[in-house]
Amino acid sequence: GASNTASATTQVTGLFYEHTTGSYSDIDLINWSIAEYEGRVSNFTLAPRTQEDYFNFQFEGFLYINQGGGYQFQTTSDDGSRVTIDNIVVVDNDGQHGTRTITGQVVTMAAGARLINVKYFDYNGGQALTVRYKGPDTGNAWVSIPNSALTSRNATSPSTLLVYDAEAAEMARGAGPA
Repeated sequence: GASNTASATTQVTGLFYEHTTGSYSDIDLINWSIAEYEGRVSNFTLAPRTQEDYFNFQFEGFLYINQGGGYQFQTTSDDGSRVTIDNIVVVDNDGQHGTRTITGQVVTMAAGARLINVKYFDYNGGQALTVRYKGPDTGNAWVSIPNSALTSRNATSPSTLLVYDAEAAEMARGAGPA
């Protein structure tokens, strides 16, 4: 034919973050569509914060699962945090509280890149955020999600590019090479 199909791959590593300031008592009260600060980080961190109290973060990226199976997620946070995988809540540690750990239910995950989103807010006092998981990739031991797992790897783009080949088009019309 007149075109060759090319498959595009893109690799995303690390996390994108949005950071805002403001006094909130619940993740659902925050307007996440307004970001005062944005950037990239290699893992979940509160280091880019611009003040010590009354701030919020949203992190998004990919969690690469090598071996499908049952996984659990947990956060230890002060104050609230929530983790979603492919837009499904897997940990809800929301509200104003001191450092506490909440563990989600076991979720079955296929191998491959999964969209991960973590929302966090600090009201006042201390601040902490740790995101852990366990499952086949961790030998079923709790570990903080490592930088190496926060990648899309070489996930194939859902669309294929059609690359126009003028010479092939000419050949198809019987005109021979130009």
